Amino acid sequence: MPRGRKPKYAADLTVREFLLLDQPRRRGKAISPEALEKALDSPFALPTEPEVRQVREIGVEELDFPSRATGPIKALKIRTIEDLMATRRLDLLAQRRFGEISLTRIRRELLDLLFPSYVGDGRPDRLHSFSAMVMCFIDQAISNQRKATLTLGRLAPDSDRPKSLREFGQRYGLSRERIRQIADDAFKRLRKPAVLVLLSPFWAELCAILESWQRPIPIARLADSLRRRLNWQEMPPAAALGRLLALNRGLVLNGGMVALRRNVRSPKRSGR
Repeated sequence: MPRGRKPKYAADLTVREFLLLDQPRRRGKAISPEALEKALDSPFALPTEPEVRQVREIGVEELDFPSRATGPIKALKIRTIEDLMATRRLDLLAQRRFGEISLTRIRRELLDLLFPSYVGDGRPDRLHSFSAMVMCFIDQAISNQRKATLTLGRLAPDSDRPKSLREFGQRYGLSRERIRQIADDAFKRLRKPAVLVLLSPFWAELCAILESWQRPIPIARLADSLRRRLNWQEMPPAAALGRLLALNRGLVLNGGMVALRRNVRSPKRSGR
């Protein structure tokens, strides 16, 4: 370090303190230490799942951290968000292949988890269609424009069939296999609970419909119920709705039917 230059950050700075640097803001308000503690103690659960936890109890594997950061996190035996918050910044940077880019990505993921921007600003009925909701979800969940376009094409909220990998390969000059890898990586991110929570108001409406049935419901019937419940202009295509529902592990899809996993009884084993 050149003489006279002070280090940018304190040597013993924790991840919790690192989050509060440069006055991060959410919805126009600066995040204070008190607001951070309150967010860590807030309940975290998708409406389709019975388990409710505090945010601080969430496992780090449920977030979409960069692949080169997951190894060092495991090496330091960091299992929950609470563990990560108490970890020193320098301890992370001392790990092999872990740098400032990984730390900045982790900071952004944690802020999005603690202060989520719900799709439709928490009001899915304000979005005029299922397609608009999915587009908004992809836009918030995936920052890379090419990956977002590909993901939207594979979810295809306006049609029964997704766009082919070959078509995207010709558009971007990539092989079909490379396009498949990009799509798989994007869908892996969308299945993370901390990303699915962006659709939490929608899952709550869907859960209310499924709870009222207490048994599997045809996806086409569910699509019509959602249209009427949310005042959407058009009914979602059943296949497109099924592709979105498949991201949520709290749901069970089988043969054009869908149900809450907690309402599906496992078959009893016959005794010998």
